[in-house]
Amino acid sequence: MDGAAGRSAAALLLVGEPGLGKTTLWQAGVDLARHERLRVLAARPAEPESRLGFSGLADLLGNLPRTMLASLPPPQRRALEIALVLADATSADTPEERAVGPAVLGVLRAAAARRPILVAIDDLQWLDVASADALAYALRRAGELPVRVLLARRPGAASRLEASAGGVSLDRLDLAPLSPGAIRRVVRERLGLELSHRSLRALHDRSGGSPLAALELARLGGQDIGLDDEPRAARGADLDDVVGLRVERLPKNVRTLLAAVAMAAAPRVAEMELLDRHAYARALQLGALVSDADRVRLGHPLLGAAAVRRASPVERRVLHGRLAAVVEDAGQRLRHRALAAEGPDPGLAAALAAAALAATRRGAHEEAADLADAALRLTPADAAERPRRLLDLVERLLVVGEHDAARRWLDEAVTTFAPGPQRATARVLQGEATYHHAERPDVDLALDLAMQDGADDPRTRAWILARRASYVVLGKVDDLPAAERALREAIHLSRDRFPDVEREALRVLAWAQHLRGESLEPVRARFEAIHGDTDVFRGIDRIQAERWAAEGRLADAHAELER
Repeated sequence: MDGAAGRSAAALLLVGEPGLGKTTLWQAGVDLARHERLRVLAARPAEPESRLGFSGLADLLGNLPRTMLASLPPPQRRALEIALVLADATSADTPEERAVGPAVLGVLRAAAARRPILVAIDDLQWLDVASADALAYALRRAGELPVRVLLARRPGAASRLEASAGGVSLDRLDLAPLSPGAIRRVVRERLGLELSHRSLRALHDRSGGSPLAALELARLGGQDIGLDDEPRAARGADLDDVVGLRVERLPKNVRTLLAAVAMAAAPRVAEMELLDRHAYARALQLGALVSDADRVRLGHPLLGAAAVRRASPVERRVLHGRLAAVVEDAGQRLRHRALAAEGPDPGLAAALAAAALAATRRGAHEEAADLADAALRLTPADAAERPRRLLDLVERLLVVGEHDAARRWLDEAVTTFAPGPQRATARVLQGEATYHHAERPDVDLALDLAMQDGADDPRTRAWILARRASYVVLGKVDDLPAAERALREAIHLSRDRFPDVEREALRVLAWAQHLRGESLEPVRARFEAIHGDTDVFRGIDRIQAERWAAEGRLADAHAELER
């Protein structure tokens, strides 16, 4: 941390295989920062939270005084309150999702004005996308704020936060296996065992230099490390087996509780005590669980993974049902109920569909996709709601880039839906998915078939015309007059009836007129007169800025883009 002094948003990244001590080093850095009186914003995401939108951000900012949120501009404060579930979202709040990143930056400025900050995230590979994007936005713009960053993750591709936080000074430390001498010290300090030279050599060979594997082997064997065994050819390759052996030797109720903690998102002490007070106390005593303020976490994530693997599908389903009865968070109760369900449940499916809509309004798109998937799974095959829920799921899958899954659902839709607007919508969405993965003629075919299904429905016809024109104007750029005729028909069909469709048609028409060098003002005036989504990507302001830039009005273009 001293080496980071004087640099903007300096960051240290610890990378290592499970069991090499990333969390121990990370915690040492956190403790040092607190000793030096830095304000620590910490998060320790777990795998069950990786698709819960803004869960990591809630951990990072959860302990800050609410007065720091109160100092934000109203749109940013509202967006952050919705993201952190401190306020309910409505349909009118959806566009404010883009204000979360600036809000996080505002909070960092307010906090750093009082004392330096350390942003510390362990198990970075499980940080949810929404939190990573908002935090990356803030760190890129932290300027000379006294903000330092400490991250830890497993090897592999760069995390979302690393990839998005371009310009942040990042130092990387790859952890290597420990030496025999270091293994001796770890075993002595943690277990009080003194090993002979031969036992130490055997332990080092068996553990591959992993401190976690060495401790588990020493716990299992004491002084008898297995000197007669051949050293493992692949160093450290048996870590899962070693941890699994420890889990198998635990009492059944403790093993079940470890699985529950691994399957829950940010479980609390009171919840786990309600689940099984005796097992919780025993797990703490054995070091399999750790209490951190009012939260419970595993002594190591591999313990939970091993416990879950050793539970049968029926046992996991029953455990989700038990968790649903004890967790405080309503959203978590709903998810556990869904995972405990054995078959279709219309009431639960409706609740999940409503939760998916709420997650979408918060900007938690991966969470929304998971909830929509659960809603569809629990919707009876003959229910009237099933087609709409399938299309809702597809739209959310396309938003998060899961095009292959979207196409599989759409293949079902176009073969099972009756002709009409819903099958037309499925075909249009099929074109959306095809656009990213195949040749453009497949898009044209999908739209032709969609028009056959939905030509008699004004809204569907207008939407198809707007989408077809969008592919021409923003993709092919080969027949702008024909595209404009289609857009004007779409605007005529949707005017004062379907504002979302009219705004989309007006947006594409503005692009066409920009490409033809025509004035944007009439289209822009009508667009702004229609109440609806003001998402920057689907607005006209950006097109106007490009027009000004092309005309040499660089100051106007810069001001518009900055706004």
